[in-house]
Amino acid sequence: MLPIERIEEVSRLLLERAIGRGASMADVIYSDSVTRTLSMRDGQVETSRSSQSGGIGLRVVDSEGRQGVASGNGFDQNSLTQIVDWAMDNCGLSEPDPWVTMAPPTKEEDLDLDLWDPEVPSISGEERLERCSEMHRLASSMDKRVISVRSASWSDGVGLSFYANSLGVASWHRGSIVGAGLSLVAEEDQAMEMGGAGFHRRHLGDMDLSLIAQKAVEDVVGTLNGRPIPSGLYDLYLPPDGASSLLDVLSEMLFASSVQKGRSLFRDRLGDSVGASCLTVVDDGRLIRGMGSSCLDGEGVPCSRKVLIDQGRLKGFLHCLSSAKKEGVEPTGNGFRGISSNPEVDVTNLFIEKGENHPEYMISWIDRGLWVSEFQGLHTVNSVTGEFSLGAKGRLIENGAVKGPVSGVTVAGNLLDLIGNISYVGNDLTFFGDIGSPSLVIRDVALAGA
Repeated sequence: MLPIERIEEVSRLLLERAIGRGASMADVIYSDSVTRTLSMRDGQVETSRSSQSGGIGLRVVDSEGRQGVASGNGFDQNSLTQIVDWAMDNCGLSEPDPWVTMAPPTKEEDLDLDLWDPEVPSISGEERLERCSEMHRLASSMDKRVISVRSASWSDGVGLSFYANSLGVASWHRGSIVGAGLSLVAEEDQAMEMGGAGFHRRHLGDMDLSLIAQKAVEDVVGTLNGRPIPSGLYDLYLPPDGASSLLDVLSEMLFASSVQKGRSLFRDRLGDSVGASCLTVVDDGRLIRGMGSSCLDGEGVPCSRKVLIDQGRLKGFLHCLSSAKKEGVEPTGNGFRGISSNPEVDVTNLFIEKGENHPEYMISWIDRGLWVSEFQGLHTVNSVTGEFSLGAKGRLIENGAVKGPVSGVTVAGNLLDLIGNISYVGNDLTFFGDIGSPSLVIRDVALAGA
């Protein structure tokens, strides 16, 4: 990584040269990260690598809103001149956009979001091997039906980034990350299933290897010898990972850019009731130790906590600078871009607020239902109409008790009906990357089976 003073100097030079070449506005993103990974297959090391990536990107905007982006990883004078030349050339080739703008400096103080763990940079190769070996040992010993640990993986990394624009914004961001995961194969009576589990966290102390092993084994063993169940209406129990996958599908429909392009089922629904009264969806860019947390977004706008769905009522959308200007509202701090791309809307830490219900209590109220361990085909959900037809597998629930494995069934309906029929929200909020949810119970979902 370059010295901080050199990064700031290079950024200032790029901005000055861009403005000197006729740009109305310009901004710079510098990014540098180091990632180290190790994975094992059936107890033997399969891969072990370290990688470093980074560079600097310049975006220029002219008086008519044309944008041009260029990037590189050279920091000598010729390389910097070339970046400016390319950015200005690309700007001249793009289409005018009257909504493009940049953020002025703000007086908001930087908060310590606890995104940096000083232990992460010093993790050794031996420690990575020990953690993978521990996950392999735990998973192998939990159930004799686990016949193969296809992958036990560990990754850790650190990253540093700097944002500056010609209006005077300048901000540093530093973070650490650790990740661990398992992929297993289980067999019983000639039936086989494959599944897994994994988490990413900011701090080493927040990673629970035994929890990963337990969840991976329970999920893969729990669906062995699955059979279809009769067609009809069932209550769905979604554990945090299943509920988070559903929220991930909904997330893009909450982007203001998607709404403005007519690609969201929430278009023209602002202020309406769109979900159950127990459903509250929040995007919080200043969540302590959040995977998507930052003081400023990728456009220099302060990140914040936004309630998007409040007790079932649609309260707002996620905005970058251009979508907010187009709508005549304040940006929400959800504009992000890489060093070689224009800004786009994205989540920070998107989650469903936890309730007060314990998962076992929620299940006890289900007379006929399906514990969904996996949805298949979530990418096929229609973002405009909300219609979906998804494969599912999991475990049958009868009279409040979890029964045998289920597979080969299809759940179908509309997303608005689905989130409108949420009857219970659990107290077990869990994050999977920058998306999180507690367990949910959804009433009366159509299921096609035997």
